[in-house]
Amino acid sequence: MDDKTKTQQISINDLPLDNEECVVTGNYVQGNPQLPSRTTKISYTPLMIKCISRCENNILYFAENFFRIVNLDRGKEKIKLYPVQRKMLTNMVKNNRFAVVASRQIGKTTIFTIFALWFTSFFNDKTILIVANKEDAAQEVMSRIRLAYEELPVWLKPGVKEWQKQSIKFLNGSTISISATSASAGRGKAINCLLVDEAAFIDPYKATEFFKSVLPTISSSKHSKILLSSTPNGTNNYFYRVIKQAKNDPKSNWKYMSIPWHMIPGRDEQWKATAMSDVNGDIVSFQQEYCCEFIEEGDSAIDKKTLDELRQYTHPPQILNSNEYKVWEAPNPKHIYAIGVDVSDGVGSCASCIQILDITDLTDIRHVACYNNRYIDPQNFAKEIYSISLQWGKPWIAIERNNMGAEVVDALSREPLYYERLIAYDNTKKTKYEKRGVVSSTNTKYDGISNMRYYMHILKAFTTPDSSTLDEFDTFIKYPNGTYKKANGNGIYDDRVMALVWAFFVLHVPVAETCLAVNEYDANGKPKKIEKTYYDDTDGMYNLGVSMFIPKPKETSADKWINGYVPYSQNQPTIENLIQQGWSFI
Repeated sequence: MDDKTKTQQISINDLPLDNEECVVTGNYVQGNPQLPSRTTKISYTPLMIKCISRCENNILYFAENFFRIVNLDRGKEKIKLYPVQRKMLTNMVKNNRFAVVASRQIGKTTIFTIFALWFTSFFNDKTILIVANKEDAAQEVMSRIRLAYEELPVWLKPGVKEWQKQSIKFLNGSTISISATSASAGRGKAINCLLVDEAAFIDPYKATEFFKSVLPTISSSKHSKILLSSTPNGTNNYFYRVIKQAKNDPKSNWKYMSIPWHMIPGRDEQWKATAMSDVNGDIVSFQQEYCCEFIEEGDSAIDKKTLDELRQYTHPPQILNSNEYKVWEAPNPKHIYAIGVDVSDGVGSCASCIQILDITDLTDIRHVACYNNRYIDPQNFAKEIYSISLQWGKPWIAIERNNMGAEVVDALSREPLYYERLIAYDNTKKTKYEKRGVVSSTNTKYDGISNMRYYMHILKAFTTPDSSTLDEFDTFIKYPNGTYKKANGNGIYDDRVMALVWAFFVLHVPVAETCLAVNEYDANGKPKKIEKTYYDDTDGMYNLGVSMFIPKPKETSADKWINGYVPYSQNQPTIENLIQQGWSFI
């Protein structure tokens, strides 16, 4: 084709967009009439030739007239690109080093598919390697390419030389192949274009080894391309470093664009509310997965601003049963409580902890008591849980039954204790029967922490008087794999935090709908108003037993009480101070 033919403009209405005018003879690859072979003969009309030329010169024209997708409601149809998708494709053609930070559900994998098919269909002797963090993800991209190729008009397709699950070779010499990330992927291949999907989710070590292996091959050509696309996944990965370089270094070879959720037409606040529900109302996850924000690894589960706000309400307990058991508000028979338990082996390192929440009003969830003991063995801890539960009306208790927790759950489940309201939750679905206690997995912990963060971090519905619990939040951080746990180091614990996670677990929707009467849900589908569904007249209910009552400090002009709590900055009396002042245990 000469240049004059290539640049000639043709009305879309004049172009043959189906196969009716095309005469095809010969054999097909694997007997599939959608796969023309070397022996396939096609009768081209002048309009077809002009159309092929226009597709070669304009990827947007090719995409919007010949690329088909499968719509879940309408079936196969031509794609209609959004403005940001058109811009993404244009940048992929224009730039040799290009990265896209993209929200979930913006069609970035589809855009990769369009580019790969266009690049190999209209240019000879090109090699594309598609890499993803997992092999099945790479295979998903390849399956889309295969489907899109089959849906092209036969006169627009390059002939097929090889049609394999892992690779496609065309008669024009161009090849598309896929691979999971590894140090050997792409080694020794002459690659014209490297497409990396979900680049931020590739293991940092594997990514380093992979790019060390493949970059020398790509860099040997001035026209080779590296195209990256991903939703953010923290800051400890190659993708983040590329984006940071593209943002901050004007001389960088890398160009980038960001596509947050709201850049797709039709997405409004209602769509946002649904997306928030998909991430369990976790604002940090939403910011990362939909707003294209890179969240720093090591950040606390609750941000510093929220923790600082909570600290101004901390104060000593109102009631002490022992040094291990602190109570800030007396039990109220009309209120609804929830208990969360974290179990240790009782040998002096991690503590066994009980956290008690007043969840009567879900706009004002109050931390009312905490038991924390490093030296109590599981059997005696089960008795302590039972005794304390009586004081709060025998509410629902969530105990992680992994490891030592199973011993505690079993002791509470049997006579003579036989505690009826133990939350039974197992989303692993590996057992045919329902075990009492919370069978913890990575997903269960994620759901629990997200649920706690929703009420604490987003709704700001939680207050705690316990400075020790807040201290643990300072070192309860996010790791590169997305999980939260205590930071490394001596003397750092997360017992209070995890017990609090399990105390909030009664408000996790599938649990709440089993254990409580949920009268109203909020816009994100979370419980908003609840009622108590259990009553008990066991002896000793709501009786704190032997205790020492601590008087509220006198109000001064400098230190005013805030909502009944004295500010954290005020000097608080210790037990020793109170004894010296004449106070004693009753």
